[in-house]
Amino acid sequence: MNYNITVNPDKFIVATAVESNGNILTAKLFNSPVIKNDFDEILKDWYRNQNPADTFSKISKARYASIGKYKVDLWECKLCDSDLPELLQKEISEFVSRACKVGDNEIPPESFLKFLENLEENPSRKTIDNLYSFIGHNDIEIDKDGYVICYKVIREDWMDSYSGTINNSIGSVIKMPRNQIDDDDNRTCSKGLHAASLRYLRSSGYGQSSDGKWRLVKLRVNPRNFVSVPVDYDGSKARVCEYKVIEECDKSLLR
Repeated sequence: MNYNITVNPDKFIVATAVESNGNILTAKLFNSPVIKNDFDEILKDWYRNQNPADTFSKISKARYASIGKYKVDLWECKLCDSDLPELLQKEISEFVSRACKVGDNEIPPESFLKFLENLEENPSRKTIDNLYSFIGHNDIEIDKDGYVICYKVIREDWMDSYSGTINNSIGSVIKMPRNQIDDDDNRTCSKGLHAASLRYLRSSGYGQSSDGKWRLVKLRVNPRNFVSVPVDYDGSKARVCEYKVIEECDKSLLR
Protein backbone atom coordinates (compact mmCIF):
# COMPACT_ATOMS: atom_id res chain seq x y z
CA MET A 1 0.00 0.00 0.00
CA ASN A 2 0.99 3.61 -0.50
CA TYR A 3 0.85 5.81 2.61
CA ASN A 4 0.67 9.54 3.22
CA ILE A 5 0.95 11.38 6.56
CA THR A 6 -0.28 14.93 7.17
CA VAL A 7 0.67 16.52 10.50
CA ASN A 8 -0.36 19.65 12.35
CA PRO A 9 1.66 19.25 15.57
CA ASP A 10 -0.82 21.29 17.61
CA LYS A 11 -4.04 19.81 16.25
CA PHE A 12 -4.05 16.55 14.29
CA ILE A 13 -2.34 13.69 12.48
CA VAL A 14 -4.08 12.30 9.40
CA ALA A 15 -2.79 9.10 7.79
CA THR A 16 -4.06 7.69 4.49
CA ALA A 17 -3.37 4.37 2.82
CA VAL A 18 -4.17 3.53 -0.81
CA GLU A 19 -4.83 -0.17 -1.43
CA SER A 20 -3.91 -1.92 -4.67
CA ASN A 21 -7.56 -1.76 -5.81
CA GLY A 22 -7.57 2.03 -5.35
CA ASN A 23 -9.55 2.00 -2.12
CA ILE A 24 -8.44 4.80 0.23
CA LEU A 25 -8.28 4.19 4.00
CA THR A 26 -8.05 7.13 6.41
CA ALA A 27 -7.01 7.21 10.06
CA LYS A 28 -7.23 10.46 12.07
CA LEU A 29 -6.09 11.45 15.53
CA PHE A 30 -6.88 14.88 17.03
CA ASN A 31 -5.20 16.70 19.89
CA SER A 32 -7.27 18.14 22.74
CA PRO A 33 -6.35 20.00 25.96
CA VAL A 34 -8.70 17.76 27.95
CA ILE A 35 -9.12 14.46 26.14
CA LYS A 36 -6.08 12.22 26.53
CA ASN A 37 -5.08 9.77 23.83
CA ASP A 38 -1.83 8.64 22.21
CA PHE A 39 -1.37 11.82 20.16
CA ASP A 40 1.92 12.99 21.70
CA GLU A 41 3.52 9.54 21.60
CA ILE A 42 2.54 8.89 17.98
CA LEU A 43 3.64 12.39 16.94
CA LYS A 44 7.09 11.93 18.53
CA ASP A 45 7.45 8.52 16.91
CA TRP A 46 6.60 9.99 13.49
CA TYR A 47 9.21 12.73 13.80
CA ARG A 48 11.76 10.19 15.03
CA ASN A 49 11.24 7.38 12.49
CA GLN A 50 9.30 8.89 9.58
CA ASN A 51 7.66 5.51 8.98
CA PRO A 52 4.24 6.16 7.38
CA ALA A 53 3.07 2.54 7.48
CA ASP A 54 3.88 2.26 11.18
CA THR A 55 2.24 5.61 11.94
CA PHE A 56 -0.91 4.61 10.03
CA SER A 57 -1.05 1.37 12.02
CA LYS A 58 -0.60 3.13 15.36
CA ILE A 59 -3.30 5.70 14.65
CA SER A 60 -5.66 2.94 13.57
CA LYS A 61 -4.99 1.12 16.83
CA ALA A 62 -5.36 4.17 19.08
CA ARG A 63 -8.43 2.52 20.49
CA TYR A 64 -8.75 4.18 23.88
CA ALA A 65 -9.06 7.80 24.94
CA SER A 66 -9.80 9.45 28.26
CA ILE A 67 -11.63 12.51 29.53
CA GLY A 68 -10.81 13.08 33.18
CA LYS A 69 -11.18 9.71 34.91
CA TYR A 70 -13.41 8.28 32.16
CA LYS A 71 -11.83 5.86 29.68
CA VAL A 72 -13.58 5.35 26.35
CA ASP A 73 -13.31 2.54 23.83
CA LEU A 74 -13.46 4.50 20.57
CA TRP A 75 -14.07 1.38 18.48
CA GLU A 76 -17.09 0.31 20.50
CA CYS A 77 -18.08 3.89 21.44
CA LYS A 78 -18.62 3.00 25.11
CA LEU A 79 -17.13 3.65 28.52
CA CYS A 80 -14.81 1.11 30.10
CA ASP A 81 -15.58 -0.13 33.61
CA SER A 82 -18.26 2.43 34.46
CA ASP A 83 -21.51 2.11 36.41
CA LEU A 84 -22.90 5.44 35.23
CA PRO A 85 -26.42 5.42 33.70
CA GLU A 86 -26.50 4.04 30.16
CA LEU A 87 -27.70 7.31 28.61
CA LEU A 88 -24.91 9.27 30.27
CA GLN A 89 -22.31 6.67 29.31
CA LYS A 90 -23.45 6.93 25.70
CA GLU A 91 -23.23 10.73 25.74
CA ILE A 92 -19.75 10.74 27.28
CA SER A 93 -18.44 8.19 24.80
CA GLU A 94 -19.95 10.02 21.82
CA PHE A 95 -18.55 13.31 23.09
CA VAL A 96 -15.05 11.86 23.39
CA SER A 97 -15.35 10.23 19.97
CA ARG A 98 -16.31 13.56 18.40
CA ALA A 99 -13.43 15.34 20.11
CA CYS A 100 -10.90 12.74 18.99
CA LYS A 101 -12.18 12.37 15.43
CA VAL A 102 -13.57 15.80 14.61
CA GLY A 103 -11.91 18.16 17.05
CA ASP A 104 -14.90 20.50 17.28
CA ASN A 105 -17.67 20.21 19.90
CA GLU A 106 -20.83 22.12 20.69
CA ILE A 107 -19.88 22.01 24.39
CA PRO A 108 -16.23 22.82 25.18
CA PRO A 109 -14.45 19.78 26.62
CA GLU A 110 -13.46 21.70 29.77
CA SER A 111 -17.10 22.60 30.48
CA PHE A 112 -18.32 19.07 29.84
CA LEU A 113 -15.72 17.55 32.17
CA LYS A 114 -16.60 19.96 34.98
CA PHE A 115 -20.29 19.24 34.45
CA LEU A 116 -19.62 15.52 34.96
CA GLU A 117 -17.59 16.18 38.09
CA ASN A 118 -20.38 18.32 39.55
CA LEU A 119 -23.05 15.82 38.55
CA GLU A 120 -21.32 13.00 40.41
CA GLU A 121 -21.79 14.99 43.64
CA ASN A 122 -25.57 14.77 43.25
CA PRO A 123 -26.86 12.35 45.94
CA SER A 124 -29.77 11.12 43.82
CA ARG A 125 -29.10 8.30 41.37
CA LYS A 126 -32.44 8.99 39.71
CA THR A 127 -31.53 12.63 39.13
CA ILE A 128 -28.19 11.63 37.63
CA ASP A 129 -30.12 9.31 35.30
CA ASN A 130 -32.50 12.08 34.23
CA LEU A 131 -30.48 15.28 34.21
CA TYR A 132 -28.59 14.77 30.97
CA SER A 133 -31.89 14.01 29.25
CA PHE A 134 -33.12 17.38 30.50
CA ILE A 135 -30.06 19.11 29.10
CA GLY A 136 -29.79 17.08 25.92
CA HIS A 137 -33.39 17.59 24.84
CA ASN A 138 -33.72 21.29 25.65
CA ASP A 139 -32.10 24.63 24.88
CA ILE A 140 -29.90 24.45 27.97
CA GLU A 141 -26.30 25.61 28.14
CA ILE A 142 -23.40 24.38 30.26
CA ASP A 143 -21.04 27.17 31.32
CA LYS A 144 -17.26 27.10 31.78
CA ASP A 145 -17.59 25.84 35.37
CA GLY A 146 -19.90 22.98 34.42
CA TYR A 147 -23.02 24.70 35.78
CA VAL A 148 -26.38 24.44 34.00
CA ILE A 149 -27.93 27.64 32.65
CA CYS A 150 -31.72 27.76 33.02
CA TYR A 151 -34.48 30.38 32.97
CA LYS A 152 -37.34 31.60 35.13
CA VAL A 153 -40.27 34.01 34.77
CA ILE A 154 -40.80 36.24 37.82
CA ARG A 155 -43.01 39.17 38.77
CA GLU A 156 -42.15 42.73 37.81
CA ASP A 157 -41.13 43.47 41.42
CA TRP A 158 -38.52 40.62 41.21
CA MET A 159 -40.57 38.28 43.40
CA ASP A 160 -41.36 34.70 42.32
CA SER A 161 -44.51 34.19 40.26
CA TYR A 162 -46.09 31.53 42.50
CA SER A 163 -45.89 32.85 46.07
CA GLY A 164 -44.64 36.40 45.58
CA THR A 165 -42.35 35.97 48.59
CA ILE A 166 -38.94 35.00 47.10
CA ASN A 167 -36.73 37.84 45.89
CA ASN A 168 -35.10 36.93 42.55
CA SER A 169 -33.13 40.12 41.98
CA ILE A 170 -29.85 39.87 40.05
CA GLY A 171 -27.13 38.24 42.14
CA SER A 172 -29.54 36.54 44.53
CA VAL A 173 -28.72 32.99 45.63
CA ILE A 174 -31.95 31.14 46.40
CA LYS A 175 -31.74 28.02 48.60
CA MET A 176 -34.12 25.47 50.05
CA PRO A 177 -33.35 22.32 52.09
CA ARG A 178 -33.11 19.43 49.66
CA ASN A 179 -35.25 17.16 51.83
CA GLN A 180 -38.13 19.64 51.58
CA ILE A 181 -38.30 19.40 47.77
CA ASP A 182 -40.52 16.84 46.07
CA ASP A 183 -38.30 14.36 44.21
CA ASP A 184 -41.18 12.48 42.58
CA ASP A 185 -40.91 13.08 38.82
CA ASN A 186 -44.53 12.02 38.33
CA ARG A 187 -45.80 14.95 40.39
CA THR A 188 -45.51 17.69 37.84
CA CYS A 189 -46.46 20.65 40.04
CA SER A 190 -45.14 20.35 43.55
CA LYS A 191 -42.92 21.84 46.25
CA GLY A 192 -39.47 23.09 45.30
CA LEU A 193 -37.49 25.78 43.51
CA HIS A 194 -38.18 25.70 39.78
CA ALA A 195 -35.85 26.19 36.82
CA ALA A 196 -36.79 25.72 33.18
CA SER A 197 -35.74 25.76 29.56
CA LEU A 198 -36.92 28.53 27.26
CA ARG A 199 -38.95 25.90 25.42
CA TYR A 200 -40.94 25.11 28.56
CA LEU A 201 -41.63 28.78 29.25
CA ARG A 202 -42.73 29.33 25.64
CA SER A 203 -45.03 26.30 25.66
CA SER A 204 -46.58 26.79 29.09
CA GLY A 205 -46.67 30.58 29.29
CA TYR A 206 -46.05 30.15 33.01
CA GLY A 207 -45.99 33.44 34.93
CA GLN A 208 -46.43 35.58 31.82
CA SER A 209 -49.34 37.90 32.60
CA SER A 210 -51.20 39.56 29.76
CA ASP A 211 -50.38 43.04 31.11
CA GLY A 212 -46.67 42.41 30.52
CA LYS A 213 -45.73 43.01 34.14
CA TRP A 214 -43.20 40.22 34.47
CA ARG A 215 -39.52 39.58 33.94
CA LEU A 216 -37.42 36.79 32.41
CA VAL A 217 -34.22 35.96 34.29
CA LYS A 218 -31.33 33.59 33.69
CA LEU A 219 -30.29 31.14 36.40
CA ARG A 220 -27.06 29.29 37.12
CA VAL A 221 -27.50 25.87 38.75
CA ASN A 222 -24.86 23.41 39.94
CA PRO A 223 -25.74 19.91 38.64
CA ARG A 224 -25.49 18.56 42.19
CA ASN A 225 -28.42 20.79 43.20
CA PHE A 226 -30.99 19.27 40.81
CA VAL A 227 -33.62 17.25 42.67
CA SER A 228 -36.27 16.26 40.13
CA VAL A 229 -37.09 16.46 36.42
CA PRO A 230 -40.91 16.22 36.17
CA VAL A 231 -42.31 14.21 33.29
CA ASP A 232 -44.64 16.90 31.90
CA TYR A 233 -43.59 19.07 28.93
CA ASP A 234 -41.11 16.39 27.87
CA GLY A 235 -38.93 16.94 30.94
CA SER A 236 -38.15 20.56 30.08
CA LYS A 237 -38.34 21.93 33.62
CA ALA A 238 -36.74 20.89 36.89
CA ARG A 239 -36.96 21.28 40.67
CA VAL A 240 -33.70 22.33 42.32
CA CYS A 241 -32.53 23.12 45.84
CA GLU A 242 -30.32 26.09 44.96
CA TYR A 243 -29.78 28.53 42.10
CA LYS A 244 -28.24 31.94 41.45
CA VAL A 245 -29.95 34.66 39.41
CA ILE A 246 -27.27 35.99 37.05
CA GLU A 247 -29.02 38.36 34.63
CA GLU A 248 -32.28 39.65 33.22
CA CYS A 249 -33.11 38.58 29.65
CA ASP A 250 -35.16 40.20 26.92
CA LYS A 251 -38.73 38.90 26.87
CA SER A 252 -38.48 38.44 23.12
CA LEU A 253 -36.66 35.13 23.82
CA LEU A 254 -40.07 33.66 24.67
CA ARG A 255 -41.79 34.69 21.46
